[in-house]
Amino acid sequence: LSEFDGVYYYLKKVAHAFHKYPQITEENLNNELSDNEIFNIKLSTLNELLEKFDINKKTTVFVSSIGGQNVVEYHSLIANDEDQLRDKLIDVMITPFDTLNTRVEFQVMSTSVSNEGRVFNVLAVAVDNDKFFDSYSLVTSAGIDCNIMDLDIMSTINLFEFAEKPELGKVYCILDIGYDLSSIVVYTKGSHDLYKRNLDFTYNSFRRQLSKNRDISKDEAEDLIANTSFYTFITKSFETQTQENLNKLYNVKSFIKTNLLNEIQKTFQFYASKNSSKMPEKIFITGIGTLIKNFDDFFGKTVDLKSDYLRISSRFKGSTEIKNRVEKESYIFCKPLGLSLRNN
Repeated sequence: LSEFDGVYYYLKKVAHAFHKYPQITEENLNNELSDNEIFNIKLSTLNELLEKFDINKKTTVFVSSIGGQNVVEYHSLIANDEDQLRDKLIDVMITPFDTLNTRVEFQVMSTSVSNEGRVFNVLAVAVDNDKFFDSYSLVTSAGIDCNIMDLDIMSTINLFEFAEKPELGKVYCILDIGYDLSSIVVYTKGSHDLYKRNLDFTYNSFRRQLSKNRDISKDEAEDLIANTSFYTFITKSFETQTQENLNKLYNVKSFIKTNLLNEIQKTFQFYASKNSSKMPEKIFITGIGTLIKNFDDFFGKTVDLKSDYLRISSRFKGSTEIKNRVEKESYIFCKPLGLSLRNN
């Protein structure tokens, strides 16, 4: 990205690579490979990718990771500096982690001055320290000069704020569907009311459910997800309506309702109970959910709520080729672009 002109960033170059660890299988993960061996395999793979994309390790590098279970909250705190602010956040954030084993990262959204001192308005995330340093150790062991170590969900929220310019006082929902970790975030723009939780509905869990119940391969299940309207999975059989097919479909319907619909409704109800009955006006979908056919239409038909994919290129300039690629592959570039905005 080039310099920010006050309205847009200019996209100069984008690239990505999916890399699996062929030496790590479920079998040898449980029985053969030690933690050190797994770490070295990942380190070797990371170095290969850095070399492939000609990334200078000593330039400023921002890194984001899934981070496992995490808690995201808004806070306004009085502090002398960011070190003191971090200590205060550890004390005030409500997390399931042991205080001594909690890592807090934050973004300062704005500052002001009161009679009591400097006020920091921050978006903060708390994670299990062990999980955080698993990623951090990998990056630093590769010799990367890591300027910022962030979490994916923070990057997503950052991009949403930049791309959509949410209106003050309105409630928004971000539904981030990942391969193995999905999150839902509900918050009111301009307030400190933010609620975030993980969902059991992920792309891989849904694909496995289809593969198992329809006795089809992974590739066949992915093809089904890409070419079958998602709403169809909870309404009727998408093949000949034999009793066998209907029985198979029932398990898929139950999975979607239990792990997606019910959890979204619980999230909305909890948020409303804590925030004067406020409810989101729209769901913004990010992540691999953009590859599920008609996923954006699903929520209007089930929870009577508008939904749309986060249009991530709307606030960026660049060649038509790059912008089209970023929009088409938004499930890949959403988090890196959000992370890059930390430089602003």
